[in-house]
Amino acid sequence: MRKTPWRRIALTVLAMLLMLLLAASYRYVQSRGLLASVADKTPAACRTVAGISGVAAVIADERTHSAMVATRQGGIYVLAGSTATKLSGTPKDFHPLAIALAGGRLQAVFARADGTYALAVFDVQPGKLVEVGQLTTDQLTDPADLAAIDDQRFYLVNKHASRTVLGRWLDDTFLIPRASVLYYDGMKFVVVAKRLNAPSAIALSPEGGYLYVAQELPRTVASFDRNVFMGSLDHPELITLPAAPTKITVAKDGSLIVAAWPKRGQGAVYRVRMADGVAQPAELLYATKSEEVTAAAATNGHLLIGSEQRLLDCKE
Repeated sequence: MRKTPWRRIALTVLAMLLMLLLAASYRYVQSRGLLASVADKTPAACRTVAGISGVAAVIADERTHSAMVATRQGGIYVLAGSTATKLSGTPKDFHPLAIALAGGRLQAVFARADGTYALAVFDVQPGKLVEVGQLTTDQLTDPADLAAIDDQRFYLVNKHASRTVLGRWLDDTFLIPRASVLYYDGMKFVVVAKRLNAPSAIALSPEGGYLYVAQELPRTVASFDRNVFMGSLDHPELITLPAAPTKITVAKDGSLIVAAWPKRGQGAVYRVRMADGVAQPAELLYATKSEEVTAAAATNGHLLIGSEQRLLDCKE
């Protein structure tokens, strides 16, 4: 039977839709790691730090040879040696999502019980924090991480640009790149990078010449050249990772420490060494099938690994 033009058109459209569906399905499976597997790997000597759970962020403080830990319950801790000390002085309605250090001051972006967000700046003093300022803006739609330049300037990423559950579901399901990097120059926010997909973390290189932005669902880190005077970003290079990054920190040697999940319910930590902004192959430092890793940092020969259940202190 002779095919009519309309039938040929319909078959062509159907074939194209099928190809698009297959491509979208493959991309979805890859981004969620549904076919990934991980074998448990633990450094030789690890201990659980008492009293800390619900870890949201871990950062190294090279000036004092210590680390700072933020928990979702509202605690900020200093970890020095084997001792973790909870600092007083945090606001009452305070659920930190990310922290950064610059110029002896701690910056923390946090969620409030009413669903709004803010950024607070603290002086860090022995045993306590003293709040010196707080910033609120409607541009904090879903803040995930920040990177401080000094006590007045910083970069910030929102994981989602949308405020609605539907909008976020669409972005995550179809990997729609609508998120951006915001730069606060001390007076206002400026968008310095666009078309990001679920950015989960951000970090500065030690000399400040590069900005690294982790994208969770595409499983990549974008390495940007950074204009140190204007704060603008340029020439992004994509680093593909074997797992979805949740937080990134920069070690003293300039390498990236990446907390990630190979698939939901599993966790891993990788080291990615950098050479002039160019990444070397990721090195697996830690892996577990039993829990997701929410944050990690390396300092003084120790690897700190945070999750909802605990904080591990491992010797590298």
